[in-house]
Amino acid sequence: MKHLRINPLFAVILLLSPFIVYGLTLLLPTFDDWGYFTTPDYDYGNKFSDRLIPRYTYWRPWDGLIGYVLSLKPLWFPTFNHIIVYLAHLGATFTVWHIARQLCFKPFACHMAALYFFISPAMLGTVLGIDSPNQAYSSFWGLLALLTYLRLHGWRRIVVWLLCATIGTLAKENAIVFFVIPQIVAFGFGRITWKQAWRDTLWAAIVVAAYFSARWLLTTDVVFINDEYFENTWARKLKNIGVFLGLTWLPIDYVSLVHPPCRNIPIVLATLLLSMPFMVALLAGNLRRSLTLPFAALALSLLAAASPHLVTLFTAMHPYAGLGIAALMVGYMVHHSSHPLLLKRLLPLFVLSCLFIDWHHWQKSYESGLTGKRMAQNILAHTPRPIDRVFLIIVYDDAPKYSSFCVIPRDAFGRGKSVCWLNGYQWPKHIEIADLEANEAYLIDRIADKAVADHYEAVWLVQGETAKVIR
Repeated sequence: MKHLRINPLFAVILLLSPFIVYGLTLLLPTFDDWGYFTTPDYDYGNKFSDRLIPRYTYWRPWDGLIGYVLSLKPLWFPTFNHIIVYLAHLGATFTVWHIARQLCFKPFACHMAALYFFISPAMLGTVLGIDSPNQAYSSFWGLLALLTYLRLHGWRRIVVWLLCATIGTLAKENAIVFFVIPQIVAFGFGRITWKQAWRDTLWAAIVVAAYFSARWLLTTDVVFINDEYFENTWARKLKNIGVFLGLTWLPIDYVSLVHPPCRNIPIVLATLLLSMPFMVALLAGNLRRSLTLPFAALALSLLAAASPHLVTLFTAMHPYAGLGIAALMVGYMVHHSSHPLLLKRLLPLFVLSCLFIDWHHWQKSYESGLTGKRMAQNILAHTPRPIDRVFLIIVYDDAPKYSSFCVIPRDAFGRGKSVCWLNGYQWPKHIEIADLEANEAYLIDRIADKAVADHYEAVWLVQGETAKVIR
């Protein structure tokens, strides 16, 4: 608490936090947010224990518990999600600063590591998300595992480190890398010997083996595998690497770059020109340091943190997995920079660029959420009474999207879940869905008539940005 009181960076962050949280709570669910474990109506079955055991290819009991809380208080969704995600981000920011201190970085370098983690565009996919408590808390507990490994000694180090890494892994599987990252960092900075690193890794291997054994024993017969995560093509791997490197190290306005309706090259160039002088000065003053053992340890740890996503699927949420290590690399380079005064002069431009990028992504997320809400409100305005059985027809088109920021209207509508949300998840209880391609729109009336004949109480149509009741 002493450091919290006197640290100017923490003081600013804490003073701004109520306003940041308010802004986050204005963001509404879209796309995956409507159907993930952390929603009030996710169907876990009749047993509470189903929330705690592996489900599909995941074992995320914390998400199940969040969903349980929301099932008791549906009106808390998605505000509750936003608050707990931000608390994880806040805790991880403080943890990064403390790790930097443990590595004996200069005060300015510690502040830069924490600041980079807090405002970097790489955090947006997680911090602006609603289904992202798993990613936020796997990173927080992973970083806490690294901090305790560096700070504690003896059996306390082993027990607390392994406990934090296990909690993080149960938040999201990618935190399993923190069973090895602390040894890499500690050895690279001369905090432990090679023999100690191998001995501690043996303890970690025992816990990891116990984790996989428990997961195998608890996994049910029903397993769903998303093929998108296992698309093993060179194009996918190259795209994963590009997203990883770009979002982690290149602060530019990606909304204005990759989303065609929002494309604005002058804004892209402006954010690039504001942020890159700081990044270039950071690298230019550390060319020799990039060949040192401490830097190599951090670089290897960053690669390890990102590796679960690099070999599967890397989206805007996933850079957060390695962002804490990337921030420590920034702190290390600032600590050893031969141009500290230049970095301080360029820092305001870098911060300005990041804040604009963060705001622009928030704005597009806000607009996407409002689109889904508006479509749901139009449905409710033309549905005169509560109904149980609905038939929903969705006509697909080739509208572009950009991750969870610029969402296609039909995805913002959430396949009818947005209507359930506005009704406090009271009705409708059952939604049958027919997906049509644009060239199949002539089938709409035929399908709607059949739905009425099958005793559905209403037929809804989603086409473009329009959602309406047609029967």
